Amino acid sequence: MRLGIKLLPALLLLATILQTGCDTASPKRQYRIGIINPSSGLAEVVEGFKQGLAEQGYKAGDNLTFIDDGPVKMNEVSATVKQMLTQEIDLLYTTSTSATQIAKQATAGTDIPVVFAPVFSPETTGIVASLQQPGGNVTGVKVGGSSVNTFHWLLSIIPNAKHIFVPYHCTDPAATLCFSDMSLAAQKAGVDVAATNVTTKTELEAALQNIPANTDAIWLSCSPLIFSNIDTIVATATARKIPVASTTHQLEEGVLVSYGVNNIALGKQASRLAAQILQGTPASEIPVETAEFFLSVNLKIANALGIEIPTSVLQQAAIISR
Repeated sequence: MRLGIKLLPALLLLATILQTGCDTASPKRQYRIGIINPSSGLAEVVEGFKQGLAEQGYKAGDNLTFIDDGPVKMNEVSATVKQMLTQEIDLLYTTSTSATQIAKQATAGTDIPVVFAPVFSPETTGIVASLQQPGGNVTGVKVGGSSVNTFHWLLSIIPNAKHIFVPYHCTDPAATLCFSDMSLAAQKAGVDVAATNVTTKTELEAALQNIPANTDAIWLSCSPLIFSNIDTIVATATARKIPVASTTHQLEEGVLVSYGVNNIALGKQASRLAAQILQGTPASEIPVETAEFFLSVNLKIANALGIEIPTSVLQQAAIISR
């Protein structure tokens, strides 16, 4: 009994030490994600990406640090990527086809994965080997596929449209593919397309000042240049009383009809893929996903232009702006 009494303080001390050890949480794993976004028009996509990761337990300021200086100019993307690669990042998130191509090349031979969203056609632009088996270190969400439908939605609203003006970034792979799909659909429908190549904001502004007089509508392709200057395009179209159709999910005042992604939802979709990678799944084993498209119509601009949206279109619209 006396031996037990003498051992009691020692046992209590041991129990306290063990309990203290159990209560001490292991340090949280800290993650670093670099973000490359060459378009201010895609800021909502980036925000959706960040929101999605937070919802999955990866929170900025807690266990996650974003290296994100906001939109970067396309001619600065390469240097920005290289600088990020010196900061021990766990993952690189990119928007646009061109930025993703640069990121893929820069990370070749490293163990740094790349997640993209949006990219128009990652398989035909050499970003991935295939949609089901990307290979390499890159995967993400593709947005190609809405061009032809956007064109047909426009004709559903303005069936007599015969002349469509298209300013598009001729050196942007996504814009080129997008325009190619649309132009084939227009040819089959007997619609004349007046396309103007633009590569800078200045060229775009000049093109907008020379819209053909017989233009029935303006059709916008998938391109960071277009995303970043949507307000300028819409202002010109509104002044000329020309309806605008967009292949992206644009709710800006002045776009009559759009068929494309929801920016926040697109970013969150990409965040799921990023979370899988952070949890240990190689990017090469994560199939590329296709974004969901939504039909949006703007009744306010339709009324201003004297255009009546058919009931059949309104019944299928996911978003109606009044």
